[in-house]
Amino acid sequence: MGYAQAAIAALALCTALAAHAQPAWEPVERTSGAAKLRYHANVELLGKATPIELVFYCDPHSDANSKGALGFDLFVEGAKALAPFAFDDFEGPDAPAARKPLLRAIVHRSGKIPLTFQSPASGWYDTADRFAFGVSAPSGALKSTPRSLLAALSSAGAERLTVEITDFRRPDVKLAFDVPVADRTAAFKALVAALPGSPQRSGSSIR
Repeated sequence: MGYAQAAIAALALCTALAAHAQPAWEPVERTSGAAKLRYHANVELLGKATPIELVFYCDPHSDANSKGALGFDLFVEGAKALAPFAFDDFEGPDAPAARKPLLRAIVHRSGKIPLTFQSPASGWYDTADRFAFGVSAPSGALKSTPRSLLAALSSAGAERLTVEITDFRRPDVKLAFDVPVADRTAAFKALVAALPGSPQRSGSSIR
């Protein structure tokens, strides 16, 4: 390969990587009545560029064997490189951090006071070096943190979502990043539209 060809190939690779690094929302996915809304980006966590994926989901199906599901999962690539944050304290149902509200989600709204939601987060290794944090509740529950958060994101004026997770042992160590949501109101409304008592059905709104 000549110098010119190598330079073109390198430029193409850099362009592809830059495009991949750009924050991006995907269209709402629907499967048998359930819906998902995905966001992925490279964000800075503890001084390191880190790929993340945020997946909001809603499964309104409820019967004798299932209560449905509503919530979101956060996937963090390269967990081993993000020391001193201790991901292992969040892993598994008996994790030390399982009962502490160490995850905070803040919905920043145009001209209004931000809405803050706090919750414990379950955790698991999705792959050897990709860690997932999850917050969920039965979709039929009329009051829950995931339901209130999604209602806020569905409301007019939502501009930005801040996600912050505090280390179990060191309160000064946090994973934190922002997600632009100003143009996603319709997508969040579509995500939760099938829920009984949802703002889209009742006409109520978050104030």
